[in-house]
Parts: sequence; structure tokens; C-alpha cells
Amino acid sequence: DVFFGGRLDDVSGLDPVFGPRLGIVIRPTTDTTVRLLASQGFRNPSIGEELVFDPDQAEVDPELIESFEAIIDQKLSDRAKVRLGLFHTHLSDTIGFN
Repeated sequence: DVFFGGRLDDVSGLDPVFGPRLGIVIRPTTDTTVRLLASQGFRNPSIGEELVFDPDQAEVDPELIESFEAIIDQKLSDRAKVRLGLFHTHLSDTIGFN
């Protein structure tokens, strides 16, 4: 199965931003499920960060986030399941001191 979704953020003073999300679910056996997920998002600076990092009130760019995740679920019995999850998150345009 393939799933596509997302989130539209329309924040006052900024252009609307769409954060896509993609998910792929594979069931190689009746007891095993593999999920692969990818998404993009952002975080706007807080008012405090706007004032601290740019005291002239010029616009501070939002942080950009890319996230990847792989999850394996293995059913061991009717009462037990094991889950292994791996993830990676990449931040760019981070808000902070240079």
C-alpha cells in the first residue's frame, strides 16, 4: 500500500507551506509488516527567537525538516509482537547562533 498526505500551514505574514508525507506499507508475510515513511516540515521562529537572533526585526527564516523512518513489526504469537524502528531527521536553516 502507498499513502500520500500532507499538511498545509498558512501562517500570518508568511507564504503558505505544504509539508508532504509519503508512506509505503509492505506485508511480506501475514506476521510481518514493514513501513517506510518520509516527510518534510518546518518550524517557524518564536517571537523570542525573532528578537534575540535578529534584533532589527528582519524576518528570520523557518527551520526546514526532512524525516525518514523505517519500521518492522513482527508478530511472535497472539500475545507478543516485536517492533524495530529506525529514523533519521535532517534539519536545515536551523535557528540559532552562528
